[in-house]
Amino acid sequence: MPTALLRERCSHREDRRVIEWAQHLSSALRAGRPVPEELAESITGSAQSVAPDGAGRAAADLARGRGVRESLDAWHRRAGSDGERLIAVALLVALERGADPVVAVDSAVHGLQDDIALRSRLRVLTAQARASAAVLVALPVAFGGLASLLRGEMIYRGPTGAIIITVGLLLDLAGFAWMRRLRRRLT
Repeated sequence: MPTALLRERCSHREDRRVIEWAQHLSSALRAGRPVPEELAESITGSAQSVAPDGAGRAAADLARGRGVRESLDAWHRRAGSDGERLIAVALLVALERGADPVVAVDSAVHGLQDDIALRSRLRVLTAQARASAAVLVALPVAFGGLASLLRGEMIYRGPTGAIIITVGLLLDLAGFAWMRRLRRRLT
């Protein structure tokens, strides 16, 4: 569970970084600058610290003379996060369809913000279920350990006791795996 939480926090942090950069890009595009020029500027200018890695490679591709569509498509394919991929696709689709890239980037930013809010809310709403699952998994093991410390004769001796303990632990592990799978389905 801690690994999943860390991965989720890193994803949120990366998405927030992409949002900040995309908002900078959008405001510059609103001023009438073309996409290739603004991509290059956003990598070297004031938004450099929050610029996604893929955007930097797209700007480098553009500087080497690669086409805008090819650069954006390559960025989309090698994007490091879903948010970065969404911005790249939004720009690519806007340019291919002749749509306004500002609207495309703003819509992608709003979608990312909604996604972050939804994931945060889902995490809050499933907190009780996660805590209950942890207690249900730990309780039998804790009870067995406490019972064996207090009254050693409660644990059966011999092969029957070993079978009972093994089956109990296996059922506990199966319950843990089942609850984890249910929780993953929700998130």
